[in-house]
Amino acid sequence: MKRKYKKIVIILSFVLIVTIGVNIFTYAYTGKNVWDFFWGDSPNDMMYLMEEYGQSVTIDEYTITLDSAIFDDKTECVYSMFRISKEGGKVEASICKYGSMSNCFGEDMRFSLGIFADTSSMGFTGEYDGEDLIMYGRNTYHCDETEDTHAIYLFDGKTDKIRFEDCAAKFDLKPTVNTEEFSVNDTTGIYISPIAVKIFSTETINTESIEILYKDGTKEEVVNVEKRIGLGSSSQSYTLSENTETYIFSDLKDIEQIESIIYNGEKTVK
Repeated sequence: MKRKYKKIVIILSFVLIVTIGVNIFTYAYTGKNVWDFFWGDSPNDMMYLMEEYGQSVTIDEYTITLDSAIFDDKTECVYSMFRISKEGGKVEASICKYGSMSNCFGEDMRFSLGIFADTSSMGFTGEYDGEDLIMYGRNTYHCDETEDTHAIYLFDGKTDKIRFEDCAAKFDLKPTVNTEEFSVNDTTGIYISPIAVKIFSTETINTESIEILYKDGTKEEVVNVEKRIGLGSSSQSYTLSENTETYIFSDLKDIEQIESIIYNGEKTVK
């Protein structure tokens, strides 16, 4: 009996030592204890930063709802979440293996979403919640009159509601985020919001890498040309007065926790 008890104590002690060791290692590299790291909220789960909208329209058997969004004029980006349901069935959509999809959905891809701007790029990912379709949109835009970009438009090919001035529905947006500004030098600056980072300069931009330095001392690399990090979500604009590059994050950032931006290896200042 004593031998069995001693064996149990040894096993429990070993488990405790391993757990403490793993917890120390996890905390050192992630800032979270092992429980939060594996079972808690993801550090990239920043959906609480988004503004709840609940704007909804019903067309035939489809109900399209702008559930939440986040938007700012400095980086000229929109991050949105739509829920689409269909009475009596599953919403039709073509979702690729890794979740990417076009901006179209519904029977015969009759519906689509768009932003009215001089130039824009749109990227959507999708997933199913039961029979409902959840669409996440990450969009950049550039427009001399930004008022035109303060909405997401719904088009319906079945009813020929396919023009901005004659759309099936309009989901109005409002700026909901703060944007921090950092200075690289006298000619180049950076805006950063929870959605994206934008470089603006009167000279030619040559971005090699961008890191976020957080107040707790940790770093996060969001752009690296050589490693091909962040290149899939970039856009560029060149005008007579200013050049810009914008990189949309794959997940939202809490900018209140950011101390500085490290641009091409150099620390920036506010």
